[in-house]
Amino acid sequence: YTLETDVEGALQELYQKVQNVAGWNKKSETTSAPISSGSNHTLPGGMAYTLASGANLDVYFSGQLLMEGAAHDYQEVSTTQIKFSFTVPTNKNLIFSARK
Repeated sequence: YTLETDVEGALQELYQKVQNVAGWNKKSETTSAPISSGSNHTLPGGMAYTLASGANLDVYFSGQLLMEGAAHDYQEVSTTQIKFSFTVPTNKNLIFSARK
């Protein structure tokens, strides 16, 4: 339910409500340079999560949910870093959603 009468306003209102959920953190970034396959990438905005093989962190690449693991799209490196198993090109949108 939203108090807004247009779609853009409603999405902004819902986004603000989601951002205020305790224990959940969501950050996005647009790559300004390529991120090389296998190199550590620090999550944006000082974001941190609890390591759990993808159970506490969702990573989206241009809107598509990625899978965590050595044979998949990315691996957890530390509580503030991951590494991709492919090169992320410049000007791509990444979204990180941490539950813990």
